[in-house]
This record gives sequence, structure tokens and C-alpha cells, in this order.
Amino acid sequence: MKKLALLLIAAVLLMSCTKEALVQPATDAYSVQKTQAVQSSPDLTQGAQAYTLELFHTYTFTEGWHSISFYLQGESDAIAEVLAPIDGKFDIVKNLTQVYWPGYGNTIGDIDYSEGYIIHITQACELTVMGEVVTGVVQVIPEGWSIQGVPYAEPQPVEELFPIEPLEHNIVKEAITGKIYWPYMNINQIGNCLPGSAYKVHID
Repeated sequence: MKKLALLLIAAVLLMSCTKEALVQPATDAYSVQKTQAVQSSPDLTQGAQAYTLELFHTYTFTEGWHSISFYLQGESDAIAEVLAPIDGKFDIVKNLTQVYWPGYGNTIGDIDYSEGYIIHITQACELTVMGEVVTGVVQVIPEGWSIQGVPYAEPQPVEELFPIEPLEHNIVKEAITGKIYWPYMNINQIGNCLPGSAYKVHID
């Protein structure tokens, strides 16, 4: 009976994922990204043959809710400065414990590259982030719910990025579309976690 109940829950989750995806389309961050090397400049302290390469990632947003994370580190880590190019086109960015609400408050401060965020877009726009691929990020998954980012320039298999035990309540969910990875029920709708996206993770 318990297994049948879980199968029914899984079926409801699958249907809700389809409905939610229709109501709140999320940015497929990797499919729209334009990650390329921009013009490099010689580092004179290292000689004429040393170059610093920067990449850029363009997020394309429609109106509505989107998940977002960051893997390129530029001159500033302050979320207000990183999102400054789209000021007036979003009204809130949040995770489960912090918020950046322009004009009202900012408890996020600097971006945590291991974390993911949810952003509400009020006007369709593009955001281009430039910098170097962040390194040394330690991804810690606490008990309960958290929103995790993808601090890598390439897609990562969900089972490798989030190696959760196959327990009943351990689950990974794409933050907006609701696609799930539920090893306990052998369900994997996510496949690869995409750079620039965010995922809700629950572990016991």
C-alpha cells in the first residue's frame, strides 16, 4: 500500500510539473547562454605571453518567475551591482532565508556561488554577466529544504551534483518548472543541472 501511495504521489508531482511549466515558464539558462571568451589583455606582471580570459553568460528572461544562479565572478560579488543592468525590470530576488527587494532591503548582500535564487521579472529582458569561472566553491546541502546553484560552466549530472541517498523524502526539484530527481522512486526528469539555474533540494 505504501508503494502504491508513493506511486500516486509521483503521478501527481508529474502532472503538477507539467501544469506549473505552462503557467510559469522558466529560463532554460543553458540553451540561451552565450559563454565565449572576450578580448583578453596581457598581464604585464607575468610577461607579454600571459593573458587573462573572461567569459560571459547571457540570461534571457520573460515576465514571471525564474530560477538563477551564478558561476562567473566579475569585479563585484554584490548582487545589487550584478543585477544593476536590469534595474527596474525585476522587483525581488530571494532564496529561502534572504531577499533583495530594491527600495526596501537587501539581506543577500554578496552572491553565494553555491546557492541558487528565485527572481521575479516584471519586464522581459536580458542580463549579461562577465567574469572568470568561480573556483573552490564548496556546496553544502543542509537538512531540510535549500536552494542550490550550479557553480560550473558546463551541465552537471544531477546525481553527481546532488549525491543524495535514495531515501523516501530526499528529492531534488527544479526551482520553477518542478521537474524532479527522486532516487527513492527511480525518477529523474532533470538529467543534467544547467549552469545559471537553481534547484530546490530536500534531504532528511
